[in-house]
Amino acid sequence: MSGNVKFAHLIEAIVYIAINAKPNAVRGTEICNSLKLPPRYLENSLQELVHRGVLRSVRGPKGGYVLAKERRNITLSDIYEAVKAEDKPAGDNYVWTALKAAEEKFREELAKITVESLCLKAGAGTPQKADFTI
Repeated sequence: MSGNVKFAHLIEAIVYIAINAKPNAVRGTEICNSLKLPPRYLENSLQELVHRGVLRSVRGPKGGYVLAKERRNITLSDIYEAVKAEDKPAGDNYVWTALKAAEEKFREELAKITVESLCLKAGAGTPQKADFTI
């Protein structure tokens, strides 16, 4: 269950970054403060998202996190993969085989939901225009 809670917090964090990262990066502590979480609670997951190309880490006094690609190109499946990377496989028997099949269906549904759609539901303006700033 804790993985699902962390997944939900991580989605909220990515939406927060998507809405608040212009013009500066958003610090991990700012994200955790806004979500009322312990200061370093999401750090490993955010770093995993950097490793997976969903986020970009910015160093320096105005450092933090920004999206590495357009929010319309980031799905909840991308975020879920980062959380799953932190989990250890629990087993490999008929129960886990059934759960893996269900998880695959879950991932298919997550792939249909973009960060863009969540930003719009949060009332964060119009759809993002193409921004290829590096």
